[in-house]
Amino acid sequence: MALRTLDHVSTDSGQLWQWIKSSSPQLHTENWKVLDSLDEAIGRRFILLVDQDSVNGIKKAGCKIYTGLTEGTFKVLTDHLVD
Repeated sequence: MALRTLDHVSTDSGQLWQWIKSSSPQLHTENWKVLDSLDEAIGRRFILLVDQDSVNGIKKAGCKIYTGLTEGTFKVLTDHLVD
């Protein structure tokens, strides 16, 4: 999955996952793995490997969740599970 957030404070992904978990407890952020990240002029973008339950929860939320101070937008890159 790809995640774009406008939170400039979220340069530490651990802090960001805590914020997401507190506002969306159905997401299992402890299982997420950052594959890549990029600082952008308007925030930060992450490429993530996430569990299928989190994918389902993100889809149910319309691919938008609170990431602390703002809303983050997810994009499903693939629905295939990786071992």
